[in-house]
Order: sequence, then C-alpha cells, then structure tokens
Amino acid sequence: LMVAGLAGGAGDDGLAWEYRRLFVGPAPKPAPPWGSVYTDRECVVFGASTLELRAWMRGRGVARLGGGKDPEDHIGLMLALMAWLARNRPADLDEYLRGHLLTWAPHFLGQLAGAARHPFYEGLARLTASTLEGIRAERGLKVAVPRFYR
Repeated sequence: LMVAGLAGGAGDDGLAWEYRRLFVGPAPKPAPPWGSVYTDRECVVFGASTLELRAWMRGRGVARLGGGKDPEDHIGLMLALMAWLARNRPADLDEYLRGHLLTWAPHFLGQLAGAARHPFYEGLARLTASTLEGIRAERGLKVAVPRFYR
C-alpha cells in the first residue's frame, strides 16, 4: 500500500488533496488526529485527555515538542514524544504508552485506514497500528481502553 501510494511521484496532487480532506477541512474531518476528539464526550480538541497528557508531561519535566499550536495529543506529536522518551527517558515510556498513546491511537488509526481514499494514508495507518501493537505486545503492556465517542 505504501509503495502504491507513492507510485504517483512527487507531483501527485491526490496525496495533497487527501491530506487536506482527512486532516484540514473545510468539510468535517473523517479522521481527526487529536486524541481528545475520540475520548472526550464532547469530541473537542484540547479536551480532558489533552489536559491530562499536558499535566503528565509537566510532572516529569518533559517540554512540548515543536513550536506549533496543535494540542499535545496530536498523533504526530505523540509519536515523536514516544521516540524521544525511548531515547531520553526510557523509564517513563511504558507509563506514557499505557496511559496516553495506546489508549486511543489504535482506534484513530483504524478510523484513518477506513476513511483513507489514497493508498498512502491507508498504508501509513496500518503500518503505524501494526508497529504500535508490536511495541505493546513486546513490552507486555495492558492498556485500559476508554469509551470512544467518535
């Protein structure tokens, strides 16, 4: 799927359009990349799960990655934080995975794979989900899955 998605080359406008459709708008996003949209009853950005992650990070002296305005529970930021923790704070990694990333990321990635109309994003979602499941299984993590509202 990843190879098929990239087969169009750098000039493939379909990939850029699909990115906008999935993550930018103006129409409702079929796969919003923020955890709180799925786990908070109101399906809002900057919801309770975002604030919980922010408090967890502050409590461990972990600075926000990047200088953007996206909430900390954006999937890209959370994957980057996972990599940073694995390298710099491995003792905190399992708690982060159990309590934050793995609670909602598999659900989001399933939504993304199902909503994607371009094989690149379907493949990216499936590869990321498989990788996270492998990490969870390898580390023997038990994850409490919340109720999803979306």
